[in-house]
Amino acid sequence: MLTPDFFSSRHSYTEISPHPPKPRMNKIIVYEHTNFQGFRKEFTSSISNLGFADFNDCISSVEVIGQPWVAYQHHNYEGKIWVFEEGQHSNVGYEANDEITSLQLITENLNNPQITLYEHSHYRGQSKVVREATNLAWGTFDDKASSHKVQSGAWLLCQHSDGSGWRYVAREGECLPNYGSIYLNDKLSYLRPLRPGRPTVTEVRVLWNQKKVENESEMKIDNITGINKTDWEQTFTTNTTREYETSITQSFNFSSSSTLSVGTRVEVGIDIEVLKATIGIETKISNTTTFEKGSINSTKHTEKVGVSLLARIPPHMELTIEVMRKEVSLSVPVQLIISRNGKIYTEDGEYQCISGCQIYTKFLERKI
Repeated sequence: MLTPDFFSSRHSYTEISPHPPKPRMNKIIVYEHTNFQGFRKEFTSSISNLGFADFNDCISSVEVIGQPWVAYQHHNYEGKIWVFEEGQHSNVGYEANDEITSLQLITENLNNPQITLYEHSHYRGQSKVVREATNLAWGTFDDKASSHKVQSGAWLLCQHSDGSGWRYVAREGECLPNYGSIYLNDKLSYLRPLRPGRPTVTEVRVLWNQKKVENESEMKIDNITGINKTDWEQTFTTNTTREYETSITQSFNFSSSSTLSVGTRVEVGIDIEVLKATIGIETKISNTTTFEKGSINSTKHTEKVGVSLLARIPPHMELTIEVMRKEVSLSVPVQLIISRNGKIYTEDGEYQCISGCQIYTKFLERKI
């Protein structure tokens, strides 16, 4: 006969390392041919002359991890530019192919970008504050800007409204008094902030010591009756063992303000001992479960458990065996340690578990 496993006073938690996780490293991987073929080189910091790395004028595809990179036509970050943001670029384009000679990493914090454009040089005349990608050709400031001040982020300035023509990257803190120096005086038609690298989960801390039992309930799933009308004790032998289905459902809730993109996966470590002590789990589940943002973050495990119903019935007694299942809902706060822009920050989440794994019996006797 199975009996309920009452709550244990034992607490468990995910130990937090005294050493904070390191931010994800920003890097660019450059390839000799398109589609990431041929020789390759990897860079984690700016390089003013690719000849020093034996990779000058030979780049045809790139892969970027983290912050954006600016590729230049000439040494020392001069000439035409091409911007590559996080992702795989199987072809750098006709103009850039075998033309890149220096690479520069964008190190600014790219969240909450802002730039102020001025009508005349030296920050005079009308001004326009821009915080997002803007096509000036659709407004009243097209081909008017002659100077700027960058309050935050990094901005790509383009001569034409489709992003083509002469281009320039303006970075945080820059005060440029005259667009004549960048060949854009009264020619700016489009600008946009550079996009930061995707946030990446570097560590998941499950705070088991802060677990909370949300709900407990029990239900009768079977009822078996035996009657002894004789004057002597009898053994209840009809269907002495039976199997019942148990289940455990796990889910993960991301914060409503999460910066993580759809498709981001989080692997949550499961403390089996805590689950056993708290919800009486009898099933075998994995020590880790992976949840994905934007998907139905729920996994369910079911199996059958056998219950022994062997009992003795006294004379002139009716014995009722009630098979009960206890269901417990548990929630545990989770901290997601996230790396972005070379910085570490924390987001909150919640692991939830609903278990219907406790199967036990109640014996009720009635004289007849």
